Amino acid sequence: MNFQFEIKTRLHFGRGKLDILGEEANKMNFKRCLIVTDNNINKLGYVENIKKLLLRSGVESIIYSGVNKEPNDKHVEEGLQMYREQDCNGIIAIGGGSVLDAAKAIAVIANNVGHISNYKGFNKIPIPKVPLIAIPTTAGTGSEVTRAFGLTDTCTNNKLVIIDPTVAPEVAIDDPELTISLPKTKTAETGIDALTHAIEAYISKNANPITDLLSLQAIKIIGANILKAWNNGNNLDARENMLLGQFLAGMAVANAGVCLIHGMGRPLGLHFNVPHGLANAILLPTVMEYNVLNSSNPVLYNEINSALGGNNETKLTLVNTLKNLCSNLEIPSLLELGIDFEQYKLLIPKMAEECFASGSPNINPVVPTQNEVEKLYKDLLKNVSKN
Repeated sequence: MNFQFEIKTRLHFGRGKLDILGEEANKMNFKRCLIVTDNNINKLGYVENIKKLLLRSGVESIIYSGVNKEPNDKHVEEGLQMYREQDCNGIIAIGGGSVLDAAKAIAVIANNVGHISNYKGFNKIPIPKVPLIAIPTTAGTGSEVTRAFGLTDTCTNNKLVIIDPTVAPEVAIDDPELTISLPKTKTAETGIDALTHAIEAYISKNANPITDLLSLQAIKIIGANILKAWNNGNNLDARENMLLGQFLAGMAVANAGVCLIHGMGRPLGLHFNVPHGLANAILLPTVMEYNVLNSSNPVLYNEINSALGGNNETKLTLVNTLKNLCSNLEIPSLLELGIDFEQYKLLIPKMAEECFASGSPNINPVVPTQNEVEKLYKDLLKNVSKN
């Protein structure tokens, strides 16, 4: 047995934990900080509350609320300009995974030179980022504890994935009261994203005994609470459990990595603006069916299905469980998203190439061929297109 497990983030978890923000900002010697968020979160009043909490602790702040879609290098440049012009010495991110990823990128480039694309890949950041506090408002990405982020390079229209130990936020505040306002659609998408993290961390070739424990516990918690949170967004117990589940999945995936679902999901976001969590939700049953049918270790998938509360009657029981869950959460098909199918078909070979370029398929329990990935993209159209 030989493995490494790492987490660099100090977590504050629980209801009302946002109140500790000023104390943490003082510990990190924040004098003036950049608050990175989006317009929706800003309108909910969360950011104004953060400003008040900081001011009580003697910390000034300014707001960058431009991250209103999947993050890209323009968001990074805009946020960086504000950070430098206002002479900030720290960053606070409050929002979903897109906001947290954008804040990570701003924090990295604030202490380094050139374009953020210079640091694409693994362990290429020469100077550690500026201090960062991450506050998620969705129960999905686990980005508040991971050492990775993704964004689009608008010059090349390529998806950048940057992974480095220094990327992880120094502090995370997971307060379930901040997730109450999450709409049903985003509850479903981010919840399935978290479940995908847990599943892929469990089946990853880089899994280890610690990530296995975290993954299975995350699967159990998410499986037991996602429909409760979706059916009643004010169910604070379900919201709290979902936030815990996504945090456990985030720790697991930060150490075990993501697999084929994520590899195939990134091109859907890049070319068709499919949100990250929704892309994973659309892909989850199809890719898991491929994994199950080609697996040499069926026990692995039975354990996942058992953690979700299912009975292992047939080889494909897990796949049916996932299909039913996505159906109950009203996850839309590609047709319902209104994408251009002719363009989609033309882009399948390119998307498959981009999938492999991410490196994620290499740690999938079954490493697919280019043709197999192309077929999986085509399989997504089976029930939504006559062609």
